Amino acid sequence: MNIAMMAYTESGGAGRASVRLMDGLNRLSDVSCDMIVQERNSNHPHVMSAERKNPFFQHIQEKWFSSNVPNGHVLMSLMYSGKEKEYLGMLEAYEIIHFHWISNFVSVESMDYMQKQGKYLVWTLHDRNPMTGGCHCTYGCNGYIDDCNNCPEMRINPYNITKHILRQKKQYIPKNLVVVAPSQWMAECARKSAVFHENRIEVIPNSIDTSLFYNHDRNVAKESLGISATSKAILYCAESPEQVHKGYNYFFTAMQWLQKKVRENNSYVEVVLILVGSSEKIIEDTKKLDMRVLPLGYVKDDVVLSKVYSAADVTVIPSMEDNFPNVMLESLACGTPVVGFRTGGIPDVIRDGYNGYVVPQGDSVALGIGILKVLDGNETEMSIKCRNYAEKNLSIETQAIRYKNLYEDIMLDARELKGKDIFIMPIESHRLLAPYYAESMNYLIGLNDRVAHAFLHNKSMEDLAIDYMISHLEKFDSYPDKSIAVWGIGVFCKKLMEAMFQKNSAIKRKIYGFFDSSVQCDSFMGFPCLQTEKIQEYGLSAIIIGSIQYEDEIYHQLYKCEELGIERIRIGNFLKDDL
Repeated sequence: MNIAMMAYTESGGAGRASVRLMDGLNRLSDVSCDMIVQERNSNHPHVMSAERKNPFFQHIQEKWFSSNVPNGHVLMSLMYSGKEKEYLGMLEAYEIIHFHWISNFVSVESMDYMQKQGKYLVWTLHDRNPMTGGCHCTYGCNGYIDDCNNCPEMRINPYNITKHILRQKKQYIPKNLVVVAPSQWMAECARKSAVFHENRIEVIPNSIDTSLFYNHDRNVAKESLGISATSKAILYCAESPEQVHKGYNYFFTAMQWLQKKVRENNSYVEVVLILVGSSEKIIEDTKKLDMRVLPLGYVKDDVVLSKVYSAADVTVIPSMEDNFPNVMLESLACGTPVVGFRTGGIPDVIRDGYNGYVVPQGDSVALGIGILKVLDGNETEMSIKCRNYAEKNLSIETQAIRYKNLYEDIMLDARELKGKDIFIMPIESHRLLAPYYAESMNYLIGLNDRVAHAFLHNKSMEDLAIDYMISHLEKFDSYPDKSIAVWGIGVFCKKLMEAMFQKNSAIKRKIYGFFDSSVQCDSFMGFPCLQTEKIQEYGLSAIIIGSIQYEDEIYHQLYKCEELGIERIRIGNFLKDDL
């Protein structure tokens, strides 16, 4: 059984859920599973990238979908990437094509082509975008049940593209494609949608690696974070407070109510709020509360994250719209109860008094009461129940077996080859996008040469400059050792130097140091940071200007170098001359 999963990326919530399933399937006998992504962010041996890029689609996405939404709402998505021929070629050897979060990547017209080539198709829904004209969260709108006409999520929609995208989905998504929803809520949304109401719909929950996320000793975990064993710890993943569907305002109101109750009852020695995430607003807001706040920032290491969950007495998920949050699964696997609103897949998993509490949507007081019930309850007993539930219902092995059984079932249906050898995008798709192509062409015409060149190569100016520099390293072959410096300290300089060293390790001997007008540190990538006023003391032959945006300003700032016979190298000028 050969399976190809398709996802925009293997990172993020949906991406991580997809990789967990892939890893689980590859542990089973007679199953081989790979993943094709648009943006690869890991070195996973089973993940491949469809690398060909189309800048026009990216421009359309950024202008008309990503930034064309009301404040506080998540992005809209175009379903086209222009990569159809590339990924279709990569899929030839696979029997089953399993889609995940594929916005801005896989077109529904190519799904129709896959089906006609005899492929078996499965689509796991990580949000509602597959059944809408472009939105991922509907914010109470039910347009996806009908036609998505005049979408309220788009601030500007001159061509009513949402209506036409939904029409394309209804026409080209095959009716024998099997839809899988991680939650009963998402399954019900699919059943009443205009797109999927005729398709087979199954419910298979997402999974968690219970060998990686497990319940560490709570007192030891607390101690590792500097929290006393007698304290009560509340965990909140503090991301995107401006996104209204995340429900941050309800959470903060619940915390205000909770601090009042704790103060009145004098119940606990200390209440600690653990924040995972990088939101400065949430950190500043919560510091005003009468409780200790412990901001941990991003926690990328799953082993460390597992200990953070274990240190908490309760995890709070105040989302107003959520499918099957990974935070819920990770928390339960670590033995930590969850309190959240009755939305999405949360009530599928959380049972009142067993592994947490589910409260009415938008009721901050009820959210606070649920938290208090956990903190005042039998901590050890509930923690054991959380872990037992995760092991029995949410393990990677359990999910993989359910999907394998589904694959075997759908493969009993013989497929007849109906397709052509070459994929051709239907004419109505071109008509749909024609006005946006025209707008993108006008945008391109207005760019200067260097920016236009970067646009057509679908790269940032800095990445294009690095590519150019490493292809011209022979320029420095005759330079003596320790005779070259780079102006500037930052991400671009680091990427530039790493690319140069990877291309030609000998260049490392020729680099003396890095200039920075403020001299914030003593060394960078192992090289000393040199002071501008001492340039003449270093015996340099050349200075590479490590900035595209301020290239001209830096060039003129280093006017003394010309008097000293030191070459000032402007990468941007190289690019311009090469066009």
